[in-house]
Amino acid sequence: MLATAFLVTCCAAFVSSTQHALAKRALLFQPFTILQFTYGVSAPALLPKRSINLSLCLQTNFELPNNISNFYPTVFTARENDDYDLDRHTFYEYVTEILNGLGLNGTDCLLRSICEIGEVPMHVDPDNSSVLEEIVHYLFSPSEDFVRIDNGTLGAYLDAEMWGKTFGKCNRRYDGCPLSVVSLFTKLFYV
Repeated sequence: MLATAFLVTCCAAFVSSTQHALAKRALLFQPFTILQFTYGVSAPALLPKRSINLSLCLQTNFELPNNISNFYPTVFTARENDDYDLDRHTFYEYVTEILNGLGLNGTDCLLRSICEIGEVPMHVDPDNSSVLEEIVHYLFSPSEDFVRIDNGTLGAYLDAEMWGKTFGKCNRRYDGCPLSVVSLFTKLFYV
């Protein structure tokens, strides 16, 4: 027993006197290895004569490291891409493309919408209006922020707004658009 105690004491003294160097270790995986978590919650909805389950599923995927360089964080420079600002002309081009894709004359329908908002503006009251009213008013009122006019391309939008404010009857002016896009999400009240 005394010999065992002496041996343990000597080993402990030897271990504490030597320096231990721990190297960082990393676990590497085969290329294209993915760790995937899938969460799901399902609850029955109580309806007469029906059996319905309401489900919410969430899935997350993580690409596992296959190279030691994957452990060092990627440095992202701030403000690398400043082109997040969508100008009005580009927005109008997107709307025109969407309307063309729906089988309508996109340019005429956009101009008619601008004209109709110019004819009967949204009720924008700082104390009483909704965010949606303010957004629609801003998007379809090009005179709100056009500072420059590039070769007359933006002039057509301003002309449509002025025509609506001055003369009205936008359906006759822009007869290439068979329906009022504005009437799909607004209602006109006469007081």
